[in-house]
Amino acid sequence: MSDAPRRVNLRALGAATVAAALFLTGCAAEAPSEEEGPVEIRMTWWGSDARHERTNAAIDLFEEKYPNITVVREPAGFEGYRDKLLTQSAAGNAPDVFQFYDDILREFGDRGQLLDLNTLAPEPLSLEGWPESVLDSILIDGEVRALPFSVTTQAVSYNTVAFETYGVDAPTDDWTWDDFAETAQAITDASGGAVYGTSDWSGFNQAFEVWAKQAGGDFIDDQGLAFSKEDLASWWELWADLRESGAAVPADVAAEYPTNYDALVAGRTAMGFSTANVLQAIQSQTADNVDAVRAPSDADTPGSYLRTAMTLAVAKTSEHPEAAGLLINFLVNDPEATAILGIERGIPLNPTVIDAATEGADETAQEFVRLVESVRENGAPSPVPPVAGAGEVIALFTEYSQRVAFGQLSVDDAVDEFFAAAESTFGR
Repeated sequence: MSDAPRRVNLRALGAATVAAALFLTGCAAEAPSEEEGPVEIRMTWWGSDARHERTNAAIDLFEEKYPNITVVREPAGFEGYRDKLLTQSAAGNAPDVFQFYDDILREFGDRGQLLDLNTLAPEPLSLEGWPESVLDSILIDGEVRALPFSVTTQAVSYNTVAFETYGVDAPTDDWTWDDFAETAQAITDASGGAVYGTSDWSGFNQAFEVWAKQAGGDFIDDQGLAFSKEDLASWWELWADLRESGAAVPADVAAEYPTNYDALVAGRTAMGFSTANVLQAIQSQTADNVDAVRAPSDADTPGSYLRTAMTLAVAKTSEHPEAAGLLINFLVNDPEATAILGIERGIPLNPTVIDAATEGADETAQEFVRLVESVRENGAPSPVPPVAGAGEVIALFTEYSQRVAFGQLSVDDAVDEFFAAAESTFGR
């Protein structure tokens, strides 16, 4: 057997052999032994304080099991996360392991900044038991550039106390966009404007993606923009109407809150939008009860879909790729680790550790699981990893939505300018 790992195209393999493919990539590197001396690796991730606490606890356990490996932790917030990683990667100083997301996977991978995880299988990185569909979805140009940490879906979270106080019927999974607009307006009217019906999701690409999928499109695929100008114009017009009527927060209020659920937590709105795995973090920040439903839909085929909540990647420049692979393997495959991490990041992809991750789940976590299972049974197809440049285009999407909200551009002008800017970005 050759010492060099053999590249395996998992997409071309049959179902019976897909899961085994990563075990046939050549003589894989073994986990570092204590005889090799101490090893230090770095890991970074973004998230809330609750995520930092869980992640640190899981890494503590990893260091107990592998005392020759020290993990330097670099927790962060999401704002500026991509830009910092870009700078570090360009300088050859990226953390060994980093939490990632699909929107920028090709961007980093095409620059040669991500290690092909095929080279770490089957030891120290095992994918035994992982579903074929998962293994197939993580391939880009024959390489496994990142491993899915978990799966999630979209959720509209709402303050049940506000709905009860103002006598408004709570939303249900089968609601339409008209129902959503009427519900938001009812909250604002019943509260006399003390509470807005909803936060403003107009600049959140994942919310728009649900809208685009219902129209038969997508947000960004492996070729570029996957929706029409008409789709985007109708989306931004919806939100312009909601802001004008007072059903949604005005632009100056929205600017005070960095996410689409912070205003909900602060009591300024009755509804917010997020990925479902964030529900526990939302609930932990407010004394009021928070519940959640699926995103609204006017189409026979719902726009809600299962998406990789986040992924784990290894820097191509890592001096200790085996130790990095061992850490990833521990976080996604070890029942004790997943019991600590829970489902705050999403539902684990490895079916053998789902029970450990969900054991003792509170009502909020159970609601998250319910939403994922609902979308698994009746949802739109998951998006493919988008073309390089998607991260920049997402930022443009937010920028132009804000220019509409602040009255700096009409919807039609903003749509035209956004399309031109996006196409220029993809064309570089």
